[in-house]
Amino acid sequence: NGFLCLMTNLSSLKQLAIGSNRLGNGALSSIYGSAFSVLKDPNGLVSLQLDFNQIGTDAVDMIASVVFSASRLQTMKLKRNNFGCYGAQSLAKAVMNCRGLSCVEMSGNGIGHHGIKQLAQALQNCPKLSVLLLGENPLGVWGVQAVAASLQVEPMVSSLRLLALESTNMDDGAHSLADAIKVASGLEELNISSNRIGPKGGMSLAEAIRDSSSLKKINLRKNNIGVEAAQVISGIEGVVILT
Repeated sequence: NGFLCLMTNLSSLKQLAIGSNRLGNGALSSIYGSAFSVLKDPNGLVSLQLDFNQIGTDAVDMIASVVFSASRLQTMKLKRNNFGCYGAQSLAKAVMNCRGLSCVEMSGNGIGHHGIKQLAQALQNCPKLSVLLLGENPLGVWGVQAVAASLQVEPMVSSLRLLALESTNMDDGAHSLADAIKVASGLEELNISSNRIGPKGGMSLAEAIRDSSSLKKINLRKNNIGVEAAQVISGIEGVVILT
């Protein structure tokens, strides 16, 4: 079709944004084949946005191959593609070559703790990372602990500005995240809504928010944090807290 013909005749490509098209494996394979040379150009892509495209596990290796070649990539948005842990692990190997990455979105992809552990470790090689959106993935306690561990070391401890972990089955992982919040000197905004954190985790987070030197906004909605944590939060000034 006309789009594939256009892709075939491109001599360079800086931004590929074809989100919400439900392309699937077949269409993505056709795009990959028709634009192979420009997609594999190390001086090419700076932004890759393929949200809502049903990438799945079959096509994610092609995407990872493109990401690995795109050494100047700054933005990678792959929201709601259902590629699971396999896709996260494949992309983890690729992003290690993208030291200029500043924004990564992988919300709603069915990623569990095995996949997120490798991805979080790989993102430690991205010193400019400032936005990390991982919500609506079943990370669980171990997955949240893996993210929290990366948040406590350079470069992420000072580079990350926005972290989204809403609806990730966090539970007791809130304690590890609280430890990370205390030392994450760059973190300004955090979304951890809908995580069944409970009173104990709520208290750990409330104390961490109180002691943070950088946080400006946090979403704690739908977490049943309890009365004591709510009292601590009510006394915190300078932070927008949604409960």
